Formats: sequence, structure tokens, C-alpha cells
Amino acid sequence: MTKEAQAAKEEAQREAAERKSIPRDTTGKPVEQHHRSSLAEHLAGRKRWTRTVDMSAVLGRDLIGHDGTPLTRVCYRINSKADEDLAVAAAHAQVHRIAELAEQGKDAFRQDGDVLTDNKSIQALYRCCRDPENPERTLFPTPEWMRRELDTDTIAGLLNGYLECRARKNGVPWDVTDVSLDSTREMLVAARDTELPERLLAMFAREYLSTLLTLVCCRWHDERQRVCDVLKEALREDGGDLWRNEAEGLVEEWQAGEGDDQD
Repeated sequence: MTKEAQAAKEEAQREAAERKSIPRDTTGKPVEQHHRSSLAEHLAGRKRWTRTVDMSAVLGRDLIGHDGTPLTRVCYRINSKADEDLAVAAAHAQVHRIAELAEQGKDAFRQDGDVLTDNKSIQALYRCCRDPENPERTLFPTPEWMRRELDTDTIAGLLNGYLECRARKNGVPWDVTDVSLDSTREMLVAARDTELPERLLAMFAREYLSTLLTLVCCRWHDERQRVCDVLKEALREDGGDLWRNEAEGLVEEWQAGEGDDQD
């Protein structure tokens, strides 16, 4: 091969390497060729949301630094979607690696939902728990260190702290109380034939909606039980054969959980 041909080959290899090094989206288009609006520039340049919380109730109250400052402060940084995707991928990979160490039950271990959930939590916490003195650094050395040094109760406590921070970041319109629950219910029922219910619920954070739904389910269960008790009491006082048959059927349906459509 001549020197010219060799030089041309090396140049082509350099150009190919440069093309591979350019970040590209899923369509193969270089990222820098995309138009970035003022909003996109602002969102990309803003500082990541963080909140430092004293987690001594979870990590231990005896961990005090030489200056008297608790060593149990955790700086939570809300994970981006990319962080969440990487956490899920890493959790699946970790479960498969552990399963390979077992002589039997590999498939059962891979399909164990609790094991996968625990590892997802560890991977998510590894990315969101930051050093309060330097939020650019992770609080824990590695996910493997967390698996080795932390128990499931501690992991659950740290995860609860993270979910609370997410709720604070997204904002809660108002506390969920019996009064606010009744007001919200009456508002939604009164406007059920309009777009108001959808517009109202769209502004709530996921955590708020989860709490709201849980309270509604609890309230519905309590009310259904109360109606059953009233009907049983009425039956004991003898309300006539027609009333008795209808009431007994209603009680049986509600106790079986099939009376959701009853008026």
C-alpha cells in the first residue's frame, strides 16, 4: 500500500471515529443539530433541585461528626428520567448477576418481584442521594456497598424520604384532610359533565393523587360497612318480608364487594 493510500485510510478512520463520538438521538441525527428554544436552554441550564434532610431516625442518632453536626444528613436530588432508566437497567442486570451465582432456582430468583423492587430502590437511591457537602458526588460509594451495608428497613426509610422530597418539589395544593376530601369530591361530582375534573386533577402531583385515592377507598369501605350495619339492624327489627328480602340481598352484595353500582 502506497503512503498516499495509507494516509487516506487513516484519515477515513479518524473521520469515522469522530462521527461515532458525536452524541446522536434515536434517529441517528447529531444532537447539536437540533434547534434549542429559549425554554430548552433554560431547562438545560438550570440547577438540579436538591433538598437536604436529617435522616437520623433512619440511619441512627449516634452518628455525630467532630463538630457536632449529624452525619446522617442526606441531600436528595430528584432523579431525571435518564437516571430512572439507568437505575431500572442496572437493577435488572444486578438481579441476573446474582442469579448466576445460584446453583438452583436461577429462573425463580430472576422472576422474584420483591428482589427486583429492592434492587430498583437501591439503584434509584444511589443516584438521588448526594453528599450534602458536594451534591455533585454520590452519598454512598456504590450500589453494591449499599446492598452489603444497608438493610431493607433502612432502604425503605431512605426511599420514603426521597418520595417526600418529590412531593415537596412538585407542590401539594393543600393538605389532604376530611374537609378537603369532601370539598374535592363535591366539586368533581358537581362538574362531572364538564372538563373541570380533568383540569383540576391534572395539576396535582402523583403522590398527592395516590394519597387522595387511598383516602377515598378507605372512606368508601367505611361507608359501605356502615350501611351494612344499618341494614342488619333494620332487619333485626323486622321491616316486612319484601323489605327483608331486598335488604338481605343488598347486604350480601355489598359484603361480597359487588355492590359498587348500587344506588
